[in-house]
Amino acid sequence: MSTKVGYGLVRDSNGKPKIDDPNSVHPAVIGMLTHEEKVELGIWTGPHARDAQGTKRLEKTAEGYRAVDDLVAVTEIYDGELYVKLSVRSDVPAGTEIKLEI
Repeated sequence: MSTKVGYGLVRDSNGKPKIDDPNSVHPAVIGMLTHEEKVELGIWTGPHARDAQGTKRLEKTAEGYRAVDDLVAVTEIYDGELYVKLSVRSDVPAGTEIKLEI
């Protein structure tokens, strides 16, 4: 038996997203926001990772990504349409290069 998880975005009567804490929004919900809404909410618009503390910023490099923030037990990486679920949770200090072999 497999478990399926779904995410949704609630909007007010004017179409604005109803988000209490932009730092705790799951990347699947962030993907439902427009670029302008992300900027307005102060949500990082570049590649990002999901770790034990929430969503953290990444920078794209020639060979992968660099952690902008310290990552604690990182589990997922998002970059536009690319989604990678990591098989092992890892701590990654800020400034460290992350290379993905897919």
